[in-house]
Amino acid sequence: KEPQRQARARPAYGTAHRPKDPFPHARLAGIRATSSCKSYFDAPLITNKILPTLCQLLLDPFGPVREAAFECVQKQNHPPSPQVRAGEMAVEEAERNRLAKEAAEKEAREKGEAAAAAGAGAGAGGVP
Repeated sequence: KEPQRQARARPAYGTAHRPKDPFPHARLAGIRATSSCKSYFDAPLITNKILPTLCQLLLDPFGPVREAAFECVQKQNHPPSPQVRAGEMAVEEAERNRLAKEAAEKEAREKGEAAAAAGAGAGAGGVP
């Protein structure tokens, strides 16, 4: 679900952050949306895409856009809230459980196949 969310969000934020957009309220809305959804972005996306654009918006001629860009840049430096981190940990735990279950099922299948092969081999070479 996370990769889908990021894949859909990337173009939207790229469009919203255009420094040359003539309507300052669109730039302001894009900055505020980014600030609100920062927990959905991974570090490479923030570093390579979001922060460079926000830094350009720090020089915007419209004051509220500059202020919002500055606040957003500051928020990008703060660690996620405990609620966000707890959610991330729950997702990681669920993924670990799923992988462990798949490994256990695979091991059980392999044991069953080995037992079936051993049983078939013993029946073919048995005493007449």
